Amino acid sequence: MKLDTSKYKITLMTETVCPTCQEIQQIFTDNLIKYDNKCITHKVAGDPATNKEFGENRWAFHDLKTDFPDRVNNTPVMIVEHVDGKKEIFSAGVGYESAEEALELVKENYCI
Repeated sequence: MKLDTSKYKITLMTETVCPTCQEIQQIFTDNLIKYDNKCITHKVAGDPATNKEFGENRWAFHDLKTDFPDRVNNTPVMIVEHVDGKKEIFSAGVGYESAEEALELVKENYCI
């Protein structure tokens, strides 16, 4: 079973200090679920380029949280983009409770 990449794209918003974030990335990788990762960790010591990218991702997370307060609570956040432009947003504590539940959600709805 694999993600139907002809219809969907998954983006994860994660933090380096979040155990569930690390777990969801590993479980998706182990199950061959393709995803883009946007880390929102605020600062990485001694790496200004990474800090700029992560800072931009953090603002994107803030915008999602503002635009979808009922859908975005904690990291990791999973954004499923459909080819028709529709976006579905799931976050820990709102759309799923564990990395395993996130995987099941993807397998049941977006895989072939």
